Amino acid sequence: MKCNECFMMAGTAKDRKYVPVHTVAASMTPTELNNIPIFHALTGCDTTSFIAGVGKRSALVVYRSHSKLLDGLTVGEVHERVLSKFEQFLVLLYKKKEKTCNEARRILFGKVSSPELLPPTSDAARLHILRTTYQAGVWLSAHIARPNLPDPCQYGWRLEENYIPIYTSLPAVPESCKQLLSCGCKSGCNTGLCKCKREGEVCTMLCRCQADCGNNNENDNVFQ
Repeated sequence: MKCNECFMMAGTAKDRKYVPVHTVAASMTPTELNNIPIFHALTGCDTTSFIAGVGKRSALVVYRSHSKLLDGLTVGEVHERVLSKFEQFLVLLYKKKEKTCNEARRILFGKVSSPELLPPTSDAARLHILRTTYQAGVWLSAHIARPNLPDPCQYGWRLEENYIPIYTSLPAVPESCKQLLSCGCKSGCNTGLCKCKREGEVCTMLCRCQADCGNNNENDNVFQ
């Protein structure tokens, strides 16, 4: 855009606001300006997930200090070096300095109030990164009438009736975790309210019912 000043209209009809985009842009470095599309997509937009427990305001603080980690985005192939840097940026959003999300998860495990506040696995993070790089690539091609975009199915999506995000390529619950599964039922355990029954497992002595229920090894364990 060749204009000297650009304003974005926001707010409501009763409380209209005009944000001076040119003033915001003047306060940012060239690297910060260039990487805004991928930063916006990475931290959540209309087509990509936001990071649980991390808002745009706190993410922007990290971005102003580490925007160079988001260098290297191109419309097309995403190289391993770029994926690694973007994953490191995600880790910084959790105020950790580890290189991968898996390492940060290990450090933070048991230190957060709920599992949703843990970083994603490295596998899930990289699928998220692929989706965000695709979205940022679409934005960067917005000035082209018919952009030559790659297949979204190579960027963390699968095609059914619509494009569906692939959140992970790993099993949702490893077998080692299922062995430690337990429920808090007092009795019965014959419905989907029982965690063990819901996961297709039998109750054990780890459960509150201590396997003295309708969902133990002596009974049919088929979910009904």
